[in-house]
Amino acid sequence: DANGAPPLLVIGGLHDPTLPLAWSEALVTALNNDSCLAVYEGEGHVSLMNRDLTATGWAAAFLHDPSTTPCE
Repeated sequence: DANGAPPLLVIGGLHDPTLPLAWSEALVTALNNDSCLAVYEGEGHVSLMNRDLTATGWAAAFLHDPSTTPCE
């Protein structure tokens, strides 16, 4: 439980064979602090250096301005 801590951006992959999306969803729920789940819809394990840079762009934008998220 991270209630009271600043919200985090959690990035989960819809087709991630290593870390199922349900685990990312459970993490956001367990944090209990308005953290947001962004879902990468590409194939494979999500990393910040994936080929199309989608997740990297989300992370960079969030680090620059935490009020900017790809969620919702």
